[in-house]
Amino acid sequence: MNSKTTISISNAEAPFGNTAIHFFTLTRKNGITAKISNFGSTLMELHVPDSDGKMRDVVLGFKDLETYLKENIYAGAIVGRIAGRLNQGRFFLDGKVYQLTQNEGSNHLHGGHTGFDKQIWDYKIIETASGKALELRHKSPHGSEGYPGNLKVTVRYILTDENGLQIKINATTDRPTPFCPTEHSYFNLSAEADIKKHRLKIESDEVVEVNTLMLPTGKINKVSKGINNFGQAALLGVRLPLLHRNHGDNYLTHTSGAFKKVAQVSAENRSMEVWTTAPHLQLYTGSGLHTTASGKSGSPYRAHAGLCLECQGLADAPNHNAFASIILRPDENFEQVTEYRFGVV
Repeated sequence: MNSKTTISISNAEAPFGNTAIHFFTLTRKNGITAKISNFGSTLMELHVPDSDGKMRDVVLGFKDLETYLKENIYAGAIVGRIAGRLNQGRFFLDGKVYQLTQNEGSNHLHGGHTGFDKQIWDYKIIETASGKALELRHKSPHGSEGYPGNLKVTVRYILTDENGLQIKINATTDRPTPFCPTEHSYFNLSAEADIKKHRLKIESDEVVEVNTLMLPTGKINKVSKGINNFGQAALLGVRLPLLHRNHGDNYLTHTSGAFKKVAQVSAENRSMEVWTTAPHLQLYTGSGLHTTASGKSGSPYRAHAGLCLECQGLADAPNHNAFASIILRPDENFEQVTEYRFGVV
């Protein structure tokens, strides 16, 4: 097959050079280029063209893996088994209580101390209908971070004809286990140090209510006009001070498993659409960013240096009967598709 995508592989340098860590560069003939590491299944670079054909790396990250470990902001990583916060790190399942590691105060966050973002994934180059793709695989053992079940996860990275990066996550388990992963890239489409000049549109009018600890209360609210209502594109610099803790909200996507556009963001002369099958879209404005090390831009990242548009289930769903379940069972195959499509303004 004459693939539209080429993939090159390089090895990590010291002190990681003696491990199985690799970097994969996926290049599409239309110009989009993605650099991915099998350490954390991490999207390290994503170069996309503007209306003049000028390329820009639109995701935050660091120049070396040591800094990814040190800063621990989940930049570009696949996060799981649960992306988000689980209250007290505890849930009931089939009459039994499970206690997960508590790595954010008393809560469980983003898979625990050694979640997917800190694992070395196996890899394989495959052919798809869209051409060559990178497939990463990870086996999460029963008891890891307190989770039940041996979980097998596969992530495929595919460059598409729509000038997009598609991320397809599949998983199976031998015991019931909660599972709601996400891709955790911080995007900045401009040359600015923050996202305040970005315009954002979200195709949703409902959000999950959270308390001061960013934990769901169990209620679903309508969006508020002029605050977290992004039904019409709005300038983030205006909205950021009005959002809850300047953080962002968890929006219901109403996809019902169908693949649809749920958000769009633009800045300068670039735009990005978010397409997904996931039931929720977590907007995170990067309000907590404050790195000590410099990012790829040469400076440390400060609040709102990038925004995350995380497509996923709802992390604390096992503790709320009214929320859609995130429990994966042995007779099921989990599949979630998200695609970031790039265009020009």
